[in-house]
Amino acid sequence: MTQAAPEATAQAPERSPQEVRTPLPPPTATRVEEPASSPLPGGSTPGLYARVEVAHSMARSADFRDDRAVSPDCFIAVNYPGVCGASLDRLGSATAVGVGVGYRFGNGFRADVSYSRRRGYDLRGHDPEGTYFDPPVTSDALLAGLYYDFPRVFGMVQPFAGAGAGRSRNEMDPLRWSDPSSSGTLPGGKRNAFAWQFSAGVNIFLRENLVLEVGYRYMDLGKFKKSAGQDLIGNFNAPGVGTGSATGRLRADEVTLALRRDF
Repeated sequence: MTQAAPEATAQAPERSPQEVRTPLPPPTATRVEEPASSPLPGGSTPGLYARVEVAHSMARSADFRDDRAVSPDCFIAVNYPGVCGASLDRLGSATAVGVGVGYRFGNGFRADVSYSRRRGYDLRGHDPEGTYFDPPVTSDALLAGLYYDFPRVFGMVQPFAGAGAGRSRNEMDPLRWSDPSSSGTLPGGKRNAFAWQFSAGVNIFLRENLVLEVGYRYMDLGKFKKSAGQDLIGNFNAPGVGTGSATGRLRADEVTLALRRDF
């Protein structure tokens, strides 16, 4: 009797150490660095501001003339009587004070509304016939302005430029006059006019929210006038004739100093 051979037991082959799989660590999220935001032009942020200012206003030639140069009621004479056509040009200087409120848009631009008053102009001078005139002139102006603040330089200094437009109310006081033989007073006048300006200067940051503005401004306040009418004192022309109307221009170069508070 033949003995049956024992059945072979199947065994799984052994793996070499090199074949053992090592579990991989879980993937880590890669952090994406966001680009740093670029600073706003001029370093400004959106917000309201308020400002007060004072300015020295130096008037340009007024070119103040009779509206009817050849007339019995003219008064700025070239060859008296009845032939005028001359002009009074010197208005001198004035002090301007003003206040304003505005908004910074955060992209370098800002806009404001401002009120200012100018006192001290005086249209004094002689006409070619030797008559001396001395009428004070004042002006009130309400303007809207738009400005651009450039990037800062040297940390605390920031150039700016701007322009504005609005309305003015110009008033000439009664005209005092005198010549070697007589004197008197003529009627003054008031006129509302279109006004505009352009300016440039620097902002000096005393603190981040407190700014000193130093600048130059050209201001055109429009026309001012003398009304036609009878003499208030004396008789410049023949009795009962009175004097006619006259018109001049109020333009000035101004040095400005303002304090601005940013909110």
